[in-house]
Amino acid sequence: MNPKLRDLIIYCGVGLLVVGGIIVFAEVAPRGTEFPVKAVWLAVITLIVFGYIAKALHRLWRSFKFWMLYALLLALHVLAYSRLLAHWESHFILLTSLFAGAEVVLLCTLIDALVRQ
Repeated sequence: MNPKLRDLIIYCGVGLLVVGGIIVFAEVAPRGTEFPVKAVWLAVITLIVFGYIAKALHRLWRSFKFWMLYALLLALHVLAYSRLLAHWESHFILLTSLFAGAEVVLLCTLIDALVRQ
């Protein structure tokens, strides 16, 4: 399959899942329930950060050590960001966006150094 066509199919599938999730939330949630913006933002920022790390370190995918570090850092990321987002009332999208760039650089460097040992 053509890589561009495959990517288009994946992007459309993700888009449909997002829209479907919003529709399900709107139908199922009781009236007056706030949309979980922070939880959605945590999912988005996690997908971006760890998706980029996986793509950037593609050459290490065959290493068991890579996947163990990846899973550990993913769990720490979700734990840390969920704690931070619970306490931030405003500007959380801006602040997490700024942290995400530094996090990608730091984690890529750390994983690369530790797996190569």
